Amino acid sequence: MRNETIDILLVEDDECFRETMTSLLEGLGYSVISGDNGLCALHILDQGVIPKVIITDLEMPKMGGATFLGEVKKREHLAKIPVVLFSSHPYLERIAETLDVAWSCPKLLDSKLIKDKLEQIIKILPM
Repeated sequence: MRNETIDILLVEDDECFRETMTSLLEGLGYSVISGDNGLCALHILDQGVIPKVIITDLEMPKMGGATFLGEVKKREHLAKIPVVLFSSHPYLERIAETLDVAWSCPKLLDSKLIKDKLEQIIKILPM
């Protein structure tokens, strides 16, 4: 198992949104690795990839965001990674409160807002 630190693990089942978001994040200077569902993302993490931030959708096939985050929290070395929840779910804010996420946001591609929020989240991480 390798230990590779990246900036962001992006977990999103919508291929178009995932590719657009990856391009946006890379354009902001972040290294990004992505998976199309929670199960795929767990496999990436179990291979030794350690992101500074996880950005995940809520509703995905195979394993949704809530279940994925529950599995992440069970892994002691990953449990403290800040999570950003992007979703079009109508009860996003209510769900986010129960999942202990750093930020929840409806799916949007506002690069300035995303940049500002990620900088705030990454700035508070221990070195």
